[in-house]
Amino acid sequence: MGFGLAGYRRLGNEEDECGSGAARCVSPLAGTAGMWFAQHVDPTVPANIAQYVELDGDLDLEVLRESSAHAALETGSGFLRFIEVDAHPYQLVDPTLEAPLGYVDLRAEDDPRQAALEWMREDRSRPVDVLRDRLIAATVLRIGEARYFWYNRVHHLALDGFAAATFMTRIAELYTAAVEGAEASPNRASDLRKVYDVEMDYRDSKRFVGDREYWAGQIEASRNRRAWPTARQRLRPSAASTAPP
Repeated sequence: MGFGLAGYRRLGNEEDECGSGAARCVSPLAGTAGMWFAQHVDPTVPANIAQYVELDGDLDLEVLRESSAHAALETGSGFLRFIEVDAHPYQLVDPTLEAPLGYVDLRAEDDPRQAALEWMREDRSRPVDVLRDRLIAATVLRIGEARYFWYNRVHHLALDGFAAATFMTRIAELYTAAVEGAEASPNRASDLRKVYDVEMDYRDSKRFVGDREYWAGQIEASRNRRAWPTARQRLRPSAASTAPP
């Protein structure tokens, strides 16, 4: 997984990497493109999703790092990066990126737990440069001899809230299997390529044409529909209801 705060390596020629017809790159889907352009309107807004899990007991950092990288490759989201060519965004999964896991030891703080919470709050609130920074980062914050906060911060371009939680669950499954010497269950989440192909198949289908016509009709009908009464109008008593018996 793209853990840590190491930035993307800059490409010598973005068009060679992600020009028209490039096999590794695709244009973002509609929802992702909307988030991309919204972030460009105001890049100072931290469009981040953050969560942490409190761990009590022994923790093997190397196994957690390996499990994180494995889960990131299964879906592709952990190695996702964006390139801009002629003001148009492209996305690609780049498995050559490093997969570090950050580690911060806060045991020397007066209040390690509070220090960890403040550290995470500050990181979550920091804007992400979507062309330079990693979109997914993780850090283990040590607050006791055998107590840790496992923290993940994800930009909304890479995952939404549900997917981010599912992603951490998958890492936990892989870690547990590794430390117990068992075989991990198969991954049930679709990778980014599968998601993209399903969307493209839909857009090339008759169903897409029918859905577009239906919703265009609904919008047009709403313009001609009589406006709904306001709450004040609906609650206004009539003369009959207020007349004395």
